[in-house]
Order: sequence, then structure tokens, then C-alpha cells
Amino acid sequence: MLNRRAGFDDIMRMFYRLLGLGLIIVIGDKEEKNKTLAVRTRDGKVKYGIKLEKLIDKIKDRVIKRVNELNIL
Repeated sequence: MLNRRAGFDDIMRMFYRLLGLGLIIVIGDKEEKNKTLAVRTRDGKVKYGIKLEKLIDKIKDRVIKRVNELNIL
């Protein structure tokens, strides 16, 4: 039987590689208390105190830019 979650994970990995997003999002005690995120980027830098809305906007902008570069749509 096909593992649906594994298939989804494979698709998401391919999507992230294609778009070069590679982020790790951490929600620890401080982030939960402050309602923020800690975000580790591909180069290993960690940015603290990121609001979810700001992260979503940055990801959207990056995806749109990359899609245009690749002429996907």
C-alpha cells in the first residue's frame, strides 16, 4: 500500500529544492510565549522573533520570483 505521507514529503522536498527555500522553523518556549518563530536559513543563520505573517510574505515573494525565473507558469 502506498504511504500517502511519504509521497507528500517527497513532493514537498522536490518543491523546496526546485525553489531553493530550505528553511527550518523552530517554535521553542520563547517563540510560543512571544507568538513568533525562529527560522534557520540554508546558510545556517538563525533569525529570531519572526512573525508568521512576515515569514509567509517573504516566502510568497521568493516563490513568485523563482517561478518567474524558471518560467514555470
